[in-house]
Amino acid sequence: TRVHALTETLGQPYVFDLTPGHVSDVKAANLLLRRAAGARYLIADKGYDADAICKSRRQEGKVPVISGRINRSARSATTRPDTATATASPSGYE
Repeated sequence: TRVHALTETLGQPYVFDLTPGHVSDVKAANLLLRRAAGARYLIADKGYDADAICKSRRQEGKVPVISGRINRSARSATTRPDTATATASPSGYE
C-alpha cells in the first residue's frame, strides 16, 4: 500500500489517498490534485515530473515547481534543475 499525500503550506495534511503499492505518483496525482482545486502552487518531488501533470496544472492557472528527474531528456519550462526535492518521506523511503 502507498500513501499519496498533499500538504498545506505549513506541512499539515490536506488531501491523501491510499493505493496499491504498484500505483505510481503520476497515476495518483490527478485524483489528489482535483481534490485540492484551491491550491495555487504545486511544489512536488520528481515523482510528479511528468509533462501531462505540468501541462494540466498550467492550463488551470496553477504554478508547478517540480524537481526534474535525472534521466529526463528535455527540461520542462516548469521543471527547475536547481530546486531541491520539495517533499520527503518521513521514513526516508520513496
